Amino acid sequence: MPGQGFQRVRILKALPGLDDANVWQRALDGLGSGDAPSKLLKRSLNVEVVRATLDVGRGPEDLVIKTEPAETLSDRLRVRLGSSRLHRHWENAQWLHRREAFPTAECLALLGSRSLGKVWQITLVARGVPGRSLLQVLADAAVPVRTQHRVAEAVARQTKAMFDAGLVNRDHKPSNLIVSDGEQPTVTLIDVVGIYSRSTPSDEARLHLGLMLEAIGTGHQPRRALIARYLRTWFGPQWTKGQRRKLWRDIEQRIIDHGDPTPKDNPLDP
Repeated sequence: MPGQGFQRVRILKALPGLDDANVWQRALDGLGSGDAPSKLLKRSLNVEVVRATLDVGRGPEDLVIKTEPAETLSDRLRVRLGSSRLHRHWENAQWLHRREAFPTAECLALLGSRSLGKVWQITLVARGVPGRSLLQVLADAAVPVRTQHRVAEAVARQTKAMFDAGLVNRDHKPSNLIVSDGEQPTVTLIDVVGIYSRSTPSDEARLHLGLMLEAIGTGHQPRRALIARYLRTWFGPQWTKGQRRKLWRDIEQRIIDHGDPTPKDNPLDP
């Protein structure tokens, strides 16, 4: 079974109607069984992400379960004060859903439990978003050129909508963006921990840079034609080709100044 187990589940936060700890306990107990098929999406020293079909009282649902340990005293204090990373994710997600400025994954519950090793842990459960990550799309050589351009436009629209709403994402990278299938794809942000209110001129460059660094670091930098399509969609027809080129040169310099962009955990690794 993926994960380290969930014992003595209790509710920290939950949407109305999803605040029964016994229901969550039964659902998580079944993870990895025939009744709750699951797939490990990520595992590192401090986080594990599993996608599974669970019944939390409303019939089988496609859910993503993200678990982080709270082993140290400072970790447990942050959980008690509601200031852990997953607490921030929960609060940001609820706030963004109320604003409806751009698509984000809906969070259903924030849970506390013990692992099989008796380690206190905190778990965020979100609704699964259909589609593939932007990084997976960039890595797929079989994606038609026309579709690649439609995706570049969709990413620009999502990023511009977030920026126009007065927001920036510190972790705006391809593995955190889910691209839907279809002729006119949409893009959904699934990790909202790093959302903050924009305030400086460099905030705009941060968004463009974040999209590029992970792609470059995993060996899947977009073609120049796709970058140009993204920038044209972001800025609209009022920007000249010379202005877009000047911006791209600035982004390239920021990439050079950043240093090695190779991620510690490659999201494309099985």
